[in-house]
Amino acid sequence: MRPQTPQSRPEALEQARGRSNVTITLRDYRCGPLFGVAVWGGELPPLAEALRHPVFVPYLGRKSCPLAAPLDPRIVTADGPGQALALLRLPPWHGGAVARVMACDADPADAAAETRHDRVIDRRRWHFAPRRVAMVPVEIAPEVAG
Repeated sequence: MRPQTPQSRPEALEQARGRSNVTITLRDYRCGPLFGVAVWGGELPPLAEALRHPVFVPYLGRKSCPLAAPLDPRIVTADGPGQALALLRLPPWHGGAVARVMACDADPADAAAETRHDRVIDRRRWHFAPRRVAMVPVEIAPEVAG
């Protein structure tokens, strides 16, 4: 008796169970995200220029996911990253809600902070160290948002 033809990759892997050590991974992709990033210190003008004219097409996770709009780097004077993000210029076609949250390094005593393993130790070996992150609300001025 011939086995039924699988209709999906998970079905094919299920049929091959015991004959294969392949692991299937499932991924989620975000559609239409909008991100604002604040960077401080160092040489900001060369970074802004590199973002205005990137050598390669910027993408989110996969090369098949290029950005929907060009990057809009600006150098602003602000008292902190929250105030800098409040000056974010949203694209004119953006009409939906904006999550006004900023992640920043947290005080070790902050009980509400979460731990993320994203501080690079060794990129080649994919070793990352933990860091404490606080989620801080950011208000975007209505005249800037629209």
